[in-house]
Amino acid sequence: TLDEDGNYSIPLYVTVCTPYDACTTLAEIVTSNPAEDNTAAANELLDEASSMDDTDAMNAYDAVMSVAGDDLDVQNSILDGLATIELSADVLSAQQRAALLASMV
Repeated sequence: TLDEDGNYSIPLYVTVCTPYDACTTLAEIVTSNPAEDNTAAANELLDEASSMDDTDAMNAYDAVMSVAGDDLDVQNSILDGLATIELSADVLSAQQRAALLASMV
């Protein structure tokens, strides 16, 4: 759900049962708060992406686009990062890269 301050929250329920049918459930509310400065948050994630493996870096670039995708400097930084990622025969990686590039157009 989205509250009036722009924060998202979702309840997570975990139920653990033993082979003897003894069960317990834990409910936890997870909240995601928007960044106060989207560009600063994007730049921090871009810095972290430079030391990630290719898959994690692609996920980081997706997250950066969702936070500050309208910023041309951020887009250029993502393009620079994409240039360093090894080309892979992995179809999912290729689709993810294509979707990321398409979101910049």
